[in-house]
Amino acid sequence: MYLHRLELRAIGPYPDLVTIDFAALAASGVFLLEGPTGSGKSTIIDAVVFALYGGLAGEGSTHDRLHSQHADPGVEPFVELVFETGAGVYRVRRTPQYDRPKQRGSGTVRQQASAQLFRLAHPADAVGEPVSSRIPEIGLEVARVVGLDRAQFLQTVVLPQGEFARFLRSPGEDRRKLLQSLFGTQVYDRTADELAARRRAVQAEVDAADARVRDALSRFGQAAGVDEPDEQSVPATLDGLRALAAETAVRRAEAVAASDRARAHEQDVAARLTARARRSALLDRRRELDDGAERVAAARERLGLAERASRVTASADGLDAARGRAAATARAAQDLRARSGIPADGDPAARRAHLVACVGAVRHLVAVEDSLPGRRRALADSAVRAERLVSRVAELDRALEARPAERATLVDEARAAATAAGDAEPARAEVERLGRLRADLDARDAAAAAVARAEQVVTAHRARAEELLRTEQTLRTRRIAGLAGELGAALGADDPCPVCGALEHPDVAVPQADHPDADAVDAAAAAARAAEHALGDAATALAVERSALDRLRAVVGDTDADALSEQATAAAARVEAAHTAAVRVAEVERRRTAHDEETRALEREHNAVQAEHAVLLATSSADADRLEQDAVAVADALERAAALVVDPWSQARAEPGPTAPASLHRAVQELDALVDRAGAVITADERAVAAAQAVAERDAEVARALADQDFDTLESARAAVLTVDAVSALRTAVDSAERERAVVEAGLAEPAVVAAAEDTDGSLDLDAARAAHAAAAEAADAATRAAVSAADRAESADRCATDLARAVRARDDTSARSRAVVRLADVANGVAAVNPTGITLGTYVLMRRFEDVVAAANDRLRGMLAGRFTLETSDERETGSRARRTGLALAVHDHTTDTRRAPGSLSGGETFTVSLCLALGLADVVQAEAGGVSLGTLFVDEGFGTLDPETLDDVIGQLARLTAGGRQVGIVSHVEELKQRIPERIAVRRAPDGGSRVTTTV
Repeated sequence: MYLHRLELRAIGPYPDLVTIDFAALAASGVFLLEGPTGSGKSTIIDAVVFALYGGLAGEGSTHDRLHSQHADPGVEPFVELVFETGAGVYRVRRTPQYDRPKQRGSGTVRQQASAQLFRLAHPADAVGEPVSSRIPEIGLEVARVVGLDRAQFLQTVVLPQGEFARFLRSPGEDRRKLLQSLFGTQVYDRTADELAARRRAVQAEVDAADARVRDALSRFGQAAGVDEPDEQSVPATLDGLRALAAETAVRRAEAVAASDRARAHEQDVAARLTARARRSALLDRRRELDDGAERVAAARERLGLAERASRVTASADGLDAARGRAAATARAAQDLRARSGIPADGDPAARRAHLVACVGAVRHLVAVEDSLPGRRRALADSAVRAERLVSRVAELDRALEARPAERATLVDEARAAATAAGDAEPARAEVERLGRLRADLDARDAAAAAVARAEQVVTAHRARAEELLRTEQTLRTRRIAGLAGELGAALGADDPCPVCGALEHPDVAVPQADHPDADAVDAAAAAARAAEHALGDAATALAVERSALDRLRAVVGDTDADALSEQATAAAARVEAAHTAAVRVAEVERRRTAHDEETRALEREHNAVQAEHAVLLATSSADADRLEQDAVAVADALERAAALVVDPWSQARAEPGPTAPASLHRAVQELDALVDRAGAVITADERAVAAAQAVAERDAEVARALADQDFDTLESARAAVLTVDAVSALRTAVDSAERERAVVEAGLAEPAVVAAAEDTDGSLDLDAARAAHAAAAEAADAATRAAVSAADRAESADRCATDLARAVRARDDTSARSRAVVRLADVANGVAAVNPTGITLGTYVLMRRFEDVVAAANDRLRGMLAGRFTLETSDERETGSRARRTGLALAVHDHTTDTRRAPGSLSGGETFTVSLCLALGLADVVQAEAGGVSLGTLFVDEGFGTLDPETLDDVIGQLARLTAGGRQVGIVSHVEELKQRIPERIAVRRAPDGGSRVTTTV
């Protein structure tokens, strides 16, 4: 991880904006952060840690030191850091929690902390892509992209004051906790704990499996009726139970069949006796119904007479109601005529028609009368409107005269923009040509690299082929040289010699121990041929790559990449300028179109105003003439209507009196009321006539009903009417008799009852049949109980035997599986029976990591303090440690006296040097454990003032070694000698107002 830029404001002793360019400072690898004690050097380190993780570098530091006491309370404190990792370039901005003045009133309000994280295209990107603005999410994302959490960061990137010296002197148990958090070895302790828990669990499973076997065997004994059974007797016991169950099942089937036969006989006897008794009861009820048949017939006849009488009385009741209504309507008509003032001998219909005609003749003039005031006002408004229209025509004439000059300006502007936009296609074609040329240039470089790789492959295959060919030749030469021994080994006692043919072999050649056989030679030959084929394939691939490279070189020629980039930039600028001009053309065209539309709108308005003025002048005179005519007509109509209102029922025309209506509208309303009253009288007369006609119709209806229902008089019909209760009683008696006779006839028609008439068997005994069925059922029940009991016992024993077998198998499987878990748990937890060292898994892993840390520290320590000291791990209990032996104790080996010393016995300068090497070694190991995280920036904040010049040279030399791999090392110190050694520095100085200021020297 590399730091590029840090900005902060109102943080610690810095009230103003502070900007630090780490990229420029670290150009030589090492830079110095110097200043007096307490001036704020460590605050810059705190700002870096706060920006990344929201916390501070020192363990004892609190967030109260973040907000500057020297800044204006209203200024927002913030820290902004631009950094780069393998995941990209990021900018993080954080503000701490602080109290700011209230916007209204006095006092302060607590402003909560905030954070923002952006991904940048490059370190100078001022905008970036937002990643998150939530503090928890930013913390997780920073830890992910950096590859370190805060604790690891403080041990690898920022080495704050006193922290790594404390690590050197800390007890083994405290060191174990720190290393455990850095390397994340808690997983090994959790693994050991999990294994111990699993050991307890599997042991419990074994005990439970044994208990389940014993329980299953006990249940089998209870099911089979056997005391204290064993696993070997289970099969024989099951066979006996199954045989007994089969025997009792046969006896049960025989008893059930006998019981079914007895039940069927009982049911047959009972059914036959029941049918005989039912037939006798039905015959008795038929006779009773025949005796009451005359009473039912009389009741049915009386119901018919009452129904005919009710039809006649209903018509008579309607006649009485009609007579009452006729008398009431006649009285209402006479009263209404009197209230309306119509003479008794007057004809209201004729007078109403006269009134309607008069009202119709003047009604349309009511609206004319109402419109007269408005029409007079409209004539006055028209005169004012005419004057305004004349003024508007003059304004429009002046506006239209200025429009042509404005349009000419827009046309010139559009023509100039169109000329500039015409370069778009040539510029775009140039950009595409340069892009293709750039792709060919990149392809040429890639092809050159591919040719170089192919040449290396051909060289390697050629060397391999030559080596295998020499091997084949060597094997063939050795086989030919030792061929006599090969032939002698294959020669038998009586075999002729394959060379000379002799049967005697006084001195047979013996093969050498490393003599190659034919298979070895063939294998070497096959390998040589394969290598030659591979060489041919590689040579072919090289030729193809060279051909592609030659083609691309011919296409690209001597094109220079820098010149090509400049041409591409210029072409892109031409495209952008043409695009801007095209946008300008569209904009000017839009403005010209809008200008033309506005001109047309002005012309249309000019024509409309002129036309409206002409129409207004023409219509005003005609409206004045019509107004005078309508006023005369309204006055005449009012005079005639008022005469009718004074005496509406007289045939002669009356003169209007002082009570005459003042307006035509009022006169028409009063005439309408007179028409309504005349209409009401006419309607009342018509209702009286209709009521008299209804009485006559009801009287005729009553006469027809008497004749139709066969009654002589209305009184005889009323006498024949029955009450509702009497009708209900008679109808109930008739319906009940009819239903009961239907039930009797249906019962006598049933097949069982019909068959009972022919059943004459006198030996039927229901009690004997029931006794026989009960005895057979009892015997079947006893046999069933015995069979079910035997079957249940056999089935239960069979289930228990299956459960027992399953429990035995589970016990065996659990025992076999638990052995590996128990042993592994004992090893991981240091149980002495299997792990004599007593070291747990977590302690073992930390010991190995700590050994790596000490080895890395010693690599640097050998070059300091004249190689006097090295660090060694120790398993002894350290002074003051309350923990068990951890294997993480430290001792210092003094090579001058060849003695081991405690870290606390070192002097100040020695402590600084040794602890710095230990911290750098720890940083190296943590970096490797974090997946090879690239730590490009390192801050050392420690007491360099305790070192003598020679030791200081050694320390600076070790830190300079770190920069060889591209690291940036920042040294935080106030030692004056370091200013002479390190030119690049950040100087912190106190300001007169109490704060601090920062200056950078590059």
